[in-house]
Amino acid sequence: MVINPVELQVPSSVPVETTVDGSFTLGNDGEQTSSATVELAENGVTILARGVSIPAGGTENVDFDYTPFTAGTKELCVNVLGKWERLRRWDGARSDCERMWGVAVDPFDASIWYTYWNSRRIVHAERGGVTILQFSAPGFPWDIEVDPSDGTLWYADQRNNRIRHVERDGTGIDAFGTPDTDTRSITIDPGTGDIWVADNNTAKLYRLDRDGNILDTFATPFGINALSFAPGSRTLWATGSNNLVHLNLDGTEIQRFGGWGNVLGVGVDSEQGTLWRTRARRCDWDFVEELNRIETQQLCTTVEATAEEDGEPEPEPVRVRVTAIDAPEEVTVSNPVAPTVTVENIGDSEASAVVSLTSDESIVGEKTVTVAAGETRTVDFTWIPETPGAVVLCGEVQASAKCTAVNVVKPAPEEARCTLRGFVGSTTGIEIPNQVSGIPVGELECLPAGAVGVVGVASLGLIGTELLGGGE
Repeated sequence: MVINPVELQVPSSVPVETTVDGSFTLGNDGEQTSSATVELAENGVTILARGVSIPAGGTENVDFDYTPFTAGTKELCVNVLGKWERLRRWDGARSDCERMWGVAVDPFDASIWYTYWNSRRIVHAERGGVTILQFSAPGFPWDIEVDPSDGTLWYADQRNNRIRHVERDGTGIDAFGTPDTDTRSITIDPGTGDIWVADNNTAKLYRLDRDGNILDTFATPFGINALSFAPGSRTLWATGSNNLVHLNLDGTEIQRFGGWGNVLGVGVDSEQGTLWRTRARRCDWDFVEELNRIETQQLCTTVEATAEEDGEPEPEPVRVRVTAIDAPEEVTVSNPVAPTVTVENIGDSEASAVVSLTSDESIVGEKTVTVAAGETRTVDFTWIPETPGAVVLCGEVQASAKCTAVNVVKPAPEEARCTLRGFVGSTTGIEIPNQVSGIPVGELECLPAGAVGVVGVASLGLIGTELLGGGE
């Protein structure tokens, strides 16, 4: 290694969430111009990555902004990454002019997935190359990725211009069209779940949501064959034009590694810090290999990130949000109903929060729930509306809320009932006949509720009968 970190300058104490200026200096002690990838890391997590090229005997100064987001002692290190060393290699099929194309490292068990575009197959293998299973894949699979959220598979069907989502045995889940005409590559951001694809013909990089809608578009240095997300540095590794290239998320180049022949696929093992790649030449050879960085040079310093002692405490960042509230559109006064509030943890670790249900800003109930990172929970409540009219029900958690309108109505009036209670001149009461004076009893006109009247019943030889009103 001829490029070395010479100096790292940054304030020794920085308040939390305050941005300060820093810089580091690199020197080339070799006899010719040399290039390298340089990373700045905080407690082992890369916060800046870029490529440098320094002439023999020269130096280069790199300025950066630094912001600590939590209190405590931070170790800042400048890492000048060394050359690649092969750790392992195993050969492919080498039959019927097949070639290995895409490759991905399974984040759940560190096994390897790769594709055969020619024979339209996906293969799952141990790290040493022993096949675990293989299956035919719809379309023509080029690049492949393992979903870090659930272990399902995504791949680019290059010839049909589609992105396909399948189970680990190949059973189809979903598919959607690609933004361009020669999309060969795919990777997934484990932090956001966004899908990244690149088109080989147009040299464009796309960030998509899970339904294939375009969120961002960037230009790339050349047409891309394969992509892999590096979660530690939040950068991309890509292949194309016989190069392995390190990219920022906006498509700009950090460093390019050429002269490796026909490099097709690339996969990042974030746990081991290694790269996997596929190389092939039609009908001659194809293989998968694992690469590791060696001779990395490092220079470190410590920064004390201090918390504010005076003033109001900073509000806790929103990690749990309301995604839905469900309640009937119409309810009846005094009738209990069961609204539900669905919440989602958008943070990267488990979180607890108080979920509340309000009726016209009055609290109906509160419940504390614990939600795993990336998961959702549905919380049940009981609400008894008291007065008729339009009511706004809201589900709230932290600084997030969703509301719905509910119409509260009065109960339906009771059916009018009239009762013949007795007869004038009767001492014991008699059974009421079905009809009185030819009029069915049930059809007698009712008096107002609670009122009493007298009706003559001549045909029965009686003076009169009391008629009780009923209903409203």
